[in-house]
Amino acid sequence: MAVQTLLDEISSKIKLCKEHYSIDEPAPYIYRFEQSPHQKTIRLTIMGVTHGSEVNGLSVLNGVLDYLIQAAKSPESAGITKPNFNFCLIAANYRAALQQKRYLESDLNRAFGVEKPKTMEHLRAKEISEHALDQTELLVDLHQTILPTQQPFFIFPFSKKGVQLANKICPQTSIVTHWNGGFSKDGMCTDEYTNKKQGIGISLETGQCGFDPKQAVYGSSRMIDLIRKLNEPEFKFSELETMENKFYTWEHIEPYPKHHVKLMGGLSNFQTLNEGQKIGVISHQNREDSLVVPTGGMLMFPKYVSPDQVPPAELYRIAKEISYQELPQMK
Repeated sequence: MAVQTLLDEISSKIKLCKEHYSIDEPAPYIYRFEQSPHQKTIRLTIMGVTHGSEVNGLSVLNGVLDYLIQAAKSPESAGITKPNFNFCLIAANYRAALQQKRYLESDLNRAFGVEKPKTMEHLRAKEISEHALDQTELLVDLHQTILPTQQPFFIFPFSKKGVQLANKICPQTSIVTHWNGGFSKDGMCTDEYTNKKQGIGISLETGQCGFDPKQAVYGSSRMIDLIRKLNEPEFKFSELETMENKFYTWEHIEPYPKHHVKLMGGLSNFQTLNEGQKIGVISHQNREDSLVVPTGGMLMFPKYVSPDQVPPAELYRIAKEISYQELPQMK
C-alpha cells in the first residue's frame, strides 16, 4: 500500500472524527483530540513514521482512527469506549515517508532538544515538541527495524514507569532498556526527550520495515487496548514483584572499525550469538580478518554497509538478558 494512500486515509478519518471529537491540528499530521478541555496535558501521544521508512506506524494510526470512529458511532458496543482524556496522534516524518526514506536531512529520532535547528528534521522535532511532547504524559513511538527481527520488542531509556507502561501494553513483549546515558550521542530520541520533560516515553519495534498486515494488527490492537485501559477510572501503574516480560540491556556496543566490514548474510535482530562467533570479515588492503563477537548474547541492530557508504558510528550491539530484579530501582 502506498504511503500517500495511508496519509489520505488518515486525513479522511480525521474529518469523520471531527463530527464527534474536538480536534486541533496545530501543524501537519499532528492531531490533538481535546476530550478534556480543562486539562492542559496530553494523557497519551501515539507517534508513527518517526523514521520515514518505518511505515507500519501509519497503518497503526489508521487502525486507531477506525476504533475511534466506531467508539463514537457505537458507544454501547461491547469493549468499545470513547476516550475520556486528551490524546494526540502524529505522523512524524511524513515527508520522508512520502519519499520512502528514513529521513531527508538528518535523523528525526536524534533531533529532539536541539537548541539551534538547522535541518528540516530539527524543525519538525521542534514543532512536535511544542505542540505535543512538551505536554505529553505517556508517549508510545512506533518503530520498525531495518533488518528482520525474531520478535517485536520495546526499547527505551530505563524508567520504572516506562517498564510498567510497557507491561500494561503487552506483558508478553520483551523490553530492551538502558541507563547511564542516552541511546545516541547525536541527539535525543523521542522517548528520551519525553522523559526529560517529566513524561513517560517508550518505543515499540513491531517488526521489520515495510507494510505487514500482522504488524498492523499487532500494533493497532496494543494501542487500542491501552486506550481502553486508560479510560478505566481505576487505572494506575502497579507495583509488581515480578513481570512476565523478558528484559535485556546492552552488554557490548561495537564501534565501526577503520576498515570496511562485510557482515555475513542473514543476520537478524535477537539472533543468539556465542562468544567468539564469527559474523563477518574486516577488509584490509591486502588481507581479510575475521570479525568475531567478544561476548555472547542477542545481536541487535547489525548494519550492512557498502564500500561507497559513509560508515556509521556503530556496527552492532549485543544485548544480555537480565532479571526484573536487576533493573535499577526495581531491586
